[in-house]
Amino acid sequence: MMLLSVMIEYFSASDISTYYDQLNPIIKTYLQSDHASLKRLAVVTVNNLTQTGHALKILKQYPDLIPLVLNAIDITQEDLIQTIFETLTDFFETPKVLKPHLVMLIDASVNLSQSADLAYNVRSTTLYFLQELGDTFGKMLVKKDQGKLQQIIECGCMIACEDVTMYPDENENPHELALEMLYNYAATIPNEIAYPLFKTAIFKLC
Repeated sequence: MMLLSVMIEYFSASDISTYYDQLNPIIKTYLQSDHASLKRLAVVTVNNLTQTGHALKILKQYPDLIPLVLNAIDITQEDLIQTIFETLTDFFETPKVLKPHLVMLIDASVNLSQSADLAYNVRSTTLYFLQELGDTFGKMLVKKDQGKLQQIIECGCMIACEDVTMYPDENENPHELALEMLYNYAATIPNEIAYPLFKTAIFKLC
């Protein structure tokens, strides 16, 4: 898998296009492995595949790759979580790849962002993912799924109320990142939609 990942990173899309069908089952097997190191290699390989300039084509051909990447999340493997969400964040360059999986992506990133036991660097990665998601899909969620917007805003408000002394050794903390994310959503969503969503979220904290 390490060799495959390196080959995909350095060879052109045309060089490896012939082998996509053979690569997919290998990647799927490693994503479902019990070993975190193998899962991480598979995630890096998926990331390298999407950097070839044919991300949309590849992930349309293999629509189960993103769900498998999400299912590879192991709450005890913080490095793996960070690798997964760094990879998923790269996919915002081709939003059509992420669009069919938004519900799963939001659920996973919200749950991880709210996990106060996770290290700051992990939570910062998932919070940044949620912020980018708002930039890319905020207006679409206004029209199609305001329930998910509510979920994200409630997550941000909850984290913004955390004790900032939980991370004394960091220059930043999840509290500040959550406020930045909330500001981003407030600026993206029309006021008549944003106000009741934020009001509901804040009242739930009272």
